[in-house]
Parts: sequence; structure tokens; C-alpha cells
Amino acid sequence: MKFLRILFLINTLVVLVFFTLLLTSESESALSSDFTTDIPRPAAFKLLVKQLTASGESPLTIEFTYGTNDHALKLSYQMQRDEVNYRLTLLPDMDSPSLFAWKEMRHQITLKELVDGSTDIQWQLNYRVSGWTARLLNRFFWKPALQKFLNEKINALKQSFAS
Repeated sequence: MKFLRILFLINTLVVLVFFTLLLTSESESALSSDFTTDIPRPAAFKLLVKQLTASGESPLTIEFTYGTNDHALKLSYQMQRDEVNYRLTLLPDMDSPSLFAWKEMRHQITLKELVDGSTDIQWQLNYRVSGWTARLLNRFFWKPALQKFLNEKINALKQSFAS
């Protein structure tokens, strides 16, 4: 009987450690949205950079506002241009406020030339969350809100490229 109790306690401990590690581990989230334009890739890249830096700030700093007016959050990003591969990478600015749950939130915009000469513009948003409460909030609240933000940005770019 004593052997079975010890075995039960060891199994219970192993299961608890497993669930603790599972619920406290970090989770990577990746969101994506894209559209196709008839503009050639070099011209689309220049227009994209101009569109993103049109707010009058320095060309290497971009500021995005996440959320609605009641709960708006402004974050600054440093733009890194890769003009050879037609890629923009937006990394969080060191001076931007830190978020308790989102870690390493970064944007990557890639332009790919299609066979017919048109350009596919893909915007990816990658971030990590840690902890089980943050993972639940991410699944049901943050991820849909960030996908909506991403779709709004893509629609704004689509409209500016159409004009």
C-alpha cells in the first residue's frame, strides 16, 4: 500500500510540473495579411516607404496606435530597409512603453514580384506572449484586435496604391 501511495504522489507531481510548464511557457503568434497591386516592385517599395513615413516623423521611426480611442496604445518602431530583397522590418523602439504581455512585437512587410509583373505586398505581425492568462487573453481578445488593426493598415495601403 505504501508503494502505491508513493507512486501516486510521484505521478501527481510529474503531472503538476508538466501543466505548470505548459501554462507558463511562451507562445508565438503570427498574423498576416496581403494584397496585390499592378505597380512594379521597385516603385511599390518606394511608395510604401513614403506612405509609412508620411506622418512627418523621421523616416526611420514609425508610430502605430493599437486599439480604440478609449484604450489606445501608441508604440514606436524603428524601420530597417532591405532594398535588395524589398523588405521592411519594423522593430520596437527602445523608448516605447513596455507591455506586460506582448514581447518582441515586430512587423515585416515583404514585396514579392509576381509572374505577370504585379507585386504582392505581405504584412506580417509577430509577437510572443507568456503565461496562461496572457495566452487566453491573446486567443480571445488581442489576436482578433491585432488582426483587425493589420487588415485596416492593409486596406489603407490598398487605397493609397489604387489612387
